[in-house]
Amino acid sequence: MKVWLVLSLLCAAVWTGFTPTAAAAPFVFSSSVQKAFDSMTQSATSANGAELKQRYAELQKLQQEEVKLDTAISKLHYSNEERDQNLRKAIREIDTGKIGSLESEVSKAKKKYEPLFSLHEAQKKQLSLAKAAKNKTLTSYYQIQTDITKAAVQLAKQDIANKTATHKKAKADASAKMKMLRDMLFPNKGYSSQIKAAKSEASSARKLLTAELKTLNQVIRKGDVQASLSSLNKALNHQRKINDRKTTIQTLENTISDTLRKAEAKLKTL
Repeated sequence: MKVWLVLSLLCAAVWTGFTPTAAAAPFVFSSSVQKAFDSMTQSATSANGAELKQRYAELQKLQQEEVKLDTAISKLHYSNEERDQNLRKAIREIDTGKIGSLESEVSKAKKKYEPLFSLHEAQKKQLSLAKAAKNKTLTSYYQIQTDITKAAVQLAKQDIANKTATHKKAKADASAKMKMLRDMLFPNKGYSSQIKAAKSEASSARKLLTAELKTLNQVIRKGDVQASLSSLNKALNHQRKINDRKTTIQTLENTISDTLRKAEAKLKTL
């Protein structure tokens, strides 16, 4: 029975950051406490000695389960974080190539028709001057020229309007796609809040466990069998609470992962 109470002192720090390598560091009896425990189990009644060993073994088993939970949670947490970041980046970039191309077409069209618009404005001014001068010949000439370019200008403006509308619609469609995907991801905020609450509860249980382990050391040194059994029971209850909260967190991380998977699959269809 060399190994004792895995994670009893270090998991509080570990729990904040999901660091399984630190979580695996064990807390062990000092040699004197280990000797006192062995002596107590040997001198106690067979029933009490067996119960002490059984509860001790159960506590060790629960702590081993906690290590596995920490490892699983850490893997899920960092995977979910990375996937969420990548997915949100992809969402922001939805149809950016298409939208950029359409925006370029609008700009090119406007530039293309600038000479026509300038010509039409110049012709209108010349027509106005001819009318002011009451020169029928020039008025007739510029009227014909203005009418010709007017029709071309109307077609040009319609072309620009069509391209602008297409560009605007593409932006609106992209925004709608972004909103749909972000709405799909929104529940993860709630799951993250639940994880935070579960972590807080586990942290509180960790503090109680740490305090109880100090008491356990003391009563073992005294050779108090009943007090040791009582302390072990309390430690077990605290450890079960920790494992229960971490199991909840693992479930929530899996739920977050499922939400991400659905959003990732949907993104591929857009």
